[in-house]
Amino acid sequence: MTTADVPADASGHGAWPTSPLEPTEIEAASVVLGRAFAENPVARAALSHCSVEARLARVIRLHQGLVRATLSEGQIEVVRDAGRIVAASLSYPHDAPRGSLKAFAWTAAGALGVGPRGTYRYWIYDKHVAPLHVHVPHQYLFVLGVDPDFQGRGIGAALLRQLCARADAAGTAAYLETDKPSSVRFYERHGFVVKDDITIAALGDLRTWTMLRPRAEQP
Repeated sequence: MTTADVPADASGHGAWPTSPLEPTEIEAASVVLGRAFAENPVARAALSHCSVEARLARVIRLHQGLVRATLSEGQIEVVRDAGRIVAASLSYPHDAPRGSLKAFAWTAAGALGVGPRGTYRYWIYDKHVAPLHVHVPHQYLFVLGVDPDFQGRGIGAALLRQLCARADAAGTAAYLETDKPSSVRFYERHGFVVKDDITIAALGDLRTWTMLRPRAEQP
């Protein structure tokens, strides 16, 4: 299952330090990401049969699984405000080992948390998007979300700069998927270009984009 998106944050440099997620903060990060994604086009398409409240609860459960899976195999960075997590990014370095039974179990648990119909519709999304994933060495931005109460303050930009810096340090590209035109523009301001622009008829003509930030030229 692949989904990565960020609200339309300001791109200016702000005083928002990032730091790794602590294992004790899994629940807090899951709630923030659930709040960030519950109204996104993919969630609304996959869970169109749910009420607003039910959709939020299911998207939080989905991200609980994704956070745990990423914590075991990838990298999670968060931004805190007064000690409270307000944003998180889930990513995978190009050389990260993936496919462990533990990570699969957590991902499956998260998917099952959205219910049978939701699981099937998220699978449809992944079926269309996963084959587009690049095969060059890259940092994969799996998920990036900012709590709605903190959007527009440059927090998403701080997390994205951290990922781009890791890509540059490793001499690799960066890759993501997104489902909002405003997010496409946001990522473009950080050097990403649209790789694929597709429409998924089975999800109500849901439009989604894959984006690539090319490998920086080495001096």
